[in-house]
Amino acid sequence: MNHKKNLILAIFCMACSVLFADESIINLQEKLRQIADKESKPVVFISTEKTVKQQSYDPFEFFFNNRGGRPTPKEREFKQSALGSGFLYHKKGDEYFIITNSHVVDGMDTVKVTLDDQKEYEAAIVGSDSDVDIAVIKIKTKDNLPLAKIGDSSNIRTADLVMAIGNPYGLSHSVTFGIISAIGRPSPDNTKPGFTNFIQTDAAINPGNSGGPLLNISGEVIGINTMIYSQSGGSVGIGFAIPINIAKNIADQLITIGKSEHGWIGITFRELNEGEAEKLGLKKQQFGMLVMQVEKDGPADKAGIQSGDVLLKIGKQKLSRSHDLTVTVGSAKPGDKLSVTIMRDGKTLEKTIVIGKRSTKSTVADSGNSAEDEEIERFGFVLADDKNGVLVRAVETNSPASHAGFKNGDVITKINSKKVMNVKDVMNILKDINPGDGTYFFVNRDGDTLILMM
Repeated sequence: MNHKKNLILAIFCMACSVLFADESIINLQEKLRQIADKESKPVVFISTEKTVKQQSYDPFEFFFNNRGGRPTPKEREFKQSALGSGFLYHKKGDEYFIITNSHVVDGMDTVKVTLDDQKEYEAAIVGSDSDVDIAVIKIKTKDNLPLAKIGDSSNIRTADLVMAIGNPYGLSHSVTFGIISAIGRPSPDNTKPGFTNFIQTDAAINPGNSGGPLLNISGEVIGINTMIYSQSGGSVGIGFAIPINIAKNIADQLITIGKSEHGWIGITFRELNEGEAEKLGLKKQQFGMLVMQVEKDGPADKAGIQSGDVLLKIGKQKLSRSHDLTVTVGSAKPGDKLSVTIMRDGKTLEKTIVIGKRSTKSTVADSGNSAEDEEIERFGFVLADDKNGVLVRAVETNSPASHAGFKNGDVITKINSKKVMNVKDVMNILKDINPGDGTYFFVNRDGDTLILMM
C-alpha cells in the first residue's frame, strides 16, 4: 500500500514540475514579448549619406585621343549611404539625444532618424568619440517620445539572457535573442587605444545593428551593439557590445561639453605572465603590469611610481590583463584619484594617482640590449664600463638592439632581476640568452629610468 502511495506521490510531483516548467516558459515568453513591444519604441533607424568625389577617365578619350599624352582625369561626385541603429537616451526641452556608434555617423553630410511609428527627423551630430566608438546625435521635436531604460553593466554575468534590437540590413526593429557569451573581452581592433571591455553575445548581430541596444531580461540597456566577428560579413554568433556604463560616461560628456576626455597616467607597461615574473624575481607574483617607462612629471611620476614596479591593482580593478588597466584609466576623468597597489623589490606598496588628461602624444618606451664584439652579431650593440652601470657606446642599424629601442648613451643598470656593474656582468648574463627570449633591460637615459625588452 505504501508503495502505491509513494508511486502516486512521485507521479504527482513529476506532473507539478512539468506544469511549473511550462509556466516558467510561458512567463519567459510573455516577458520577451513585452520587452520587444515596449523597448522597441525608443530604438531608432539611422540612415546617413555623404558626397564622395572620385577621379575617372573617359574610356573613349583613352582610345581615341588624337592630341597625344595621357587623358585628362575628370572628377565626379556620387552619394554614398549607410545604415545603423540607435536609441533615445536623454531629453532636454524639445531636444532628444540619441546614442549610436561613431562609425555610423562620422564623416556623414546628412543624418536622418526614423522612429518606430515611421516618422522621420533630421538629426544633428552632437559629438563623437572614435576611440570608444560612441556618438551622440540629436533631433528636435515637440512630440512626446519614449526614452530607453538604462541598466548597469557592472551587474551582468556570463550566460545572462539578452535581447538585441536594431535594423540589420535595413530591416527595421528586428529582435534577436541569446545570452552573454563572455564579458571583459579586449577590443579586436588593435589600432584603437583599448578603452572598452566588450560584452560578447550570441544574439544575432548583423550590419545595420550597430548602435542599437543590447537589453537584459528586465528590458534595460546594458550594452551598445557595435561589431561582429565574422569572415562572411554576417552573424556567426559572435557579436560585441560596448558596456552601457562606458557608453553612458562618454555620452554624458558629449552632451554636456561637446567632447569626451580620457584619463592618462603617463606610463608604458607590459602584461606579465608567470614565466616573465620569475625572470624579474617575482616568483610569487603571477599577474600584474610591469612599468616599462614613467613619463617625467606625469601623474604616475608624481605619485612615486617607478620603472620596474609591478602594478597589481588600480581602484577596485585587479590587473590580470593589459586592458584591465587601459579601460580603468581611460574611463576615469582627469582629476579623479585612484589608489594603486604595486610590488617593488618584493614589497607591496600603496600609492595614489591623480588622473591626468590624455593627449595624442606618444609615451611609448624604447627597449634595448648590450654586448661587446661577440655579442654584436646577436644583439647589435657595443658596451663599455661606466661608473653608473654599463654604457651603450654604439647601436647597429636594424639590429635587435635598435629595434628594441636602444640609443647611444643609454646606461644599463639591471638585466631581468640581476644588477650589472660592468661589461663582464652583462656578458655572463647574456651568454645563454638570445634576442627574442623576452629579456628585460633596465636603462638610465637622461636621468630617467625605463625598461627595454628584447
